[in-house]
Amino acid sequence: FPRASAVMHMVAFCLRFAIRSARSWLPGPKGRSICSSECRHDPNQTPFDYTGWWDPLGPAKGLHSMNSLRVPLIRDALLRNQRSSASAAGRSGDDGGLPLRGARILDVGCGAGILSEPLARLGASVTGIDEQEECIEMAREHASLDARMEGRLLYEHRTLPDRDDDSMRSRSDSHSQTGDELSSSAEATSPPMAAPPCNGMGEFDLVVASEVVEHVRDVPRFVGQCCDRVGPGGHVVFTTFNRTPLSFLLGIVAAEYLLGLVPLGTHKWKDFVVPSELSAHLERNGMVVERCRGMTYNPFANSWRFVDSTSVNYVMVAKKT
Repeated sequence: FPRASAVMHMVAFCLRFAIRSARSWLPGPKGRSICSSECRHDPNQTPFDYTGWWDPLGPAKGLHSMNSLRVPLIRDALLRNQRSSASAAGRSGDDGGLPLRGARILDVGCGAGILSEPLARLGASVTGIDEQEECIEMAREHASLDARMEGRLLYEHRTLPDRDDDSMRSRSDSHSQTGDELSSSAEATSPPMAAPPCNGMGEFDLVVASEVVEHVRDVPRFVGQCCDRVGPGGHVVFTTFNRTPLSFLLGIVAAEYLLGLVPLGTHKWKDFVVPSELSAHLERNGMVVERCRGMTYNPFANSWRFVDSTSVNYVMVAKKT
């Protein structure tokens, strides 16, 4: 009987794996794009444990450890504009230990703020948006524990507005600071700038959508919405999955079924985005791709590193001309 039971469990697992794998090859439902990174509205997805967001060894530990790559990458993209602008003007200001003072960042699909908070601690004014109310409530609760976050972090329960929204048109002219103006803004503003709401076009110096684009239903529209948020000289940063056989094996089979790194049904392989597709969407929105690098995750060491291959995970950085 024990042997028969083990066989039955194995058969059931194989059938469940085959059914879910087949679903992952199918595109998700079409409609309005979403802006939530880990919270897809899929009835077949295992519910996410929101209570574990801020546990560095909990269900979101991979996102915590990914900060070792994405925070320096975002910092350096912004500082390149600061240095070039300061050099041209003959300035050499002291950042007071806050290198991103004056920078305005939009974190799309911010979840519980795992990326937003480290960026705010570097002096940036960060606006995080997510369509999952549970995520925003947890982000606000955690930020309230650190007095340094007051005024630097704004969390909004919302989706990205379209470029034809009235709220965007009314604010587009008054919030179009370029990347080259960032450093002068930082020097002129001693206290941290209040994080702006996500309303106008050209509102931010950098927009980041980390582990989000593979979950949206209309990728071209979503990329356009992100690009609309930055002005000339501003950057957008995406981290996501490539659509390759290896990404299916590692991102779905291994991560969901074998290692349990993310809930079952989190990803659909057909929704993964090839770098050439993402770069084409960016170029159509007036962006120039500055960097595209592969990333790899070691689940046993809970560590990320950059690699030459973009066959599984990759990051893309683009600048608005």
